[in-house]
Amino acid sequence: MFLLAALQAVAQLTVADSMTSAPGDLNFRAGYAVMANGTWGVEFYTRDSRGAAEWIIRRSLITPNGREQVTWLAEPDCPSVRGVVETLNNFTIGTIRVPDLRPRPPSYIAWPHPKGPPTEAALYTIWGRGQQPDASFADYSVSANAGMVAEWAQMAEKTLVPCWTARNP
Repeated sequence: MFLLAALQAVAQLTVADSMTSAPGDLNFRAGYAVMANGTWGVEFYTRDSRGAAEWIIRRSLITPNGREQVTWLAEPDCPSVRGVVETLNNFTIGTIRVPDLRPRPPSYIAWPHPKGPPTEAALYTIWGRGQQPDASFADYSVSANAGMVAEWAQMAEKTLVPCWTARNP
């Protein structure tokens, strides 16, 4: 939640979560955001229709002057969106590692100190509702400057870039 608050404070970006009401007849499912030279967030929604749900995606870009530019895409116009969303079902969130839980090494060993994230790198965040190993649900959010999180967001953006339109489906 800290990252979401930071996104909102720094970029005035409202990030939907599973508890937020979605626009119109849409149901929020997941999202991702990037803080780099500009700040943008992408929200994945479904619209219940007869049979399978239809995916509707909203992209919000905060311009340097603080204005929001919104673009949309709909699954009928961009069939590749389903493949992007399906990859989230296979996305594995890493484990949490709390430092200093093991006995400390003797002081004569010079262990390298872990480096913090680079300040000039883009920050990628993926969030949504998931399932825990015991099958109960949980809201997840994971952020990183590199690795699987960044690679997934870059793949999603590259795949979806030809589909964005100003028309709200």
